[in-house]
This record gives sequence, C-alpha cells and structure tokens, in this order.
Amino acid sequence: MKSIVVNGQILASVESMNVEPVEFYARRRIGLYRNTSSAQPADVLSIVRNFSDLETQLNDSLIGMNEAVHVALLGLLSGDNVFLLSKPGAAKSTLAGLIGDAFGGGNKFFKKNFTPDMSMSDLYGPLSVEKINQGLYEREWAGLATCSYALLDEFYKGSSTIQNNCLEIIEEHTISLAHRRINVPLLGV
Repeated sequence: MKSIVVNGQILASVESMNVEPVEFYARRRIGLYRNTSSAQPADVLSIVRNFSDLETQLNDSLIGMNEAVHVALLGLLSGDNVFLLSKPGAAKSTLAGLIGDAFGGGNKFFKKNFTPDMSMSDLYGPLSVEKINQGLYEREWAGLATCSYALLDEFYKGSSTIQNNCLEIIEEHTISLAHRRINVPLLGV
C-alpha cells in the first residue's frame, strides 16, 4: 500500500479506505487521498483573497511592474519558481524583498548575490563543530535551507558546483546528505 507523508501527517491512498476521498495537492502532484489526521480543508477563497490583497499592495508599492508582480505571486501560489530577466535597476530585487517581507522577513526570506567564489557555507550555513566532533559532516543549517522565500540574484555568476547544489533544493525542496535527506520549508525562489 502506498502512502504519502507530508509534514509528519500520513495520507493513505483511497483504494485502501472506505471513506469519501478528498483532493490533495502537494509538490505539484494532485491525487485523491483520505486524510488520516485531524487537519481541516483549506479555505481556497480566503487564500485567493489574501494573494489578491498582497498583489494590490505590491502594485501600489512598485510602478509599472504589474505583470512581474502577478507572475511572481502566481509562481508562489502554484509552488513553482520564477525567473525574472530585465535590465539592472528594474526593481526585481525590491519585488522579491517585498514578497519576503509579506512572509515575515527575517529567517523566512533569504537573499544572496551569487559570485564565482561563494561557498556552500554562504548558502546553507557554516559547518557544525559539534557535529564534526561527533564524527558527522553536517552544518548549522541557515540561509537557503531554512527560509520560506529566496532571491538568488545573478545565479549565473555562481560556480557550476554551487549552481548544481542549488538545483535539488530549488526543485525538490530537499537537501541530500550521505546519511539522510532533509526537507526544507522553501516555498519559492
């Protein structure tokens, strides 16, 4: 029997249940599952209303970026990432910062300008001395590994090693280690 685990909640397949199924969306996959937890269904109208209000606020703050604002929020709502390409000074970073602030700023928003000499510590936090003393190669997780929304500015300037390491976290929302896989709270880039 197949099952899906999301945030510690087990969602079992419909075939094994004798109950009315619910539609569930997770990581760009839609299916019918019975929720074995006590979670309540999402109020879709409220979510859309909140995103619409946020879009209005962002459009009031930025001049001539209505389409970019709409695309950025649509990407966030759909669980996809957004790539904005334009001339310098077009307020792309400001847009990402405003969206990050809407999520509470601080640890929830991560901004990094990529350079050829940046390291993994710049993205994921420094190595943990305590873990190394225990014989484990692990980090004090920070940055991209702990944020909800990220701005990866001038991504093409990073080394190929850094870019390749970012692909898994950007697309799969996980970090693979030798002994385990870590899920990250990243909603959009």
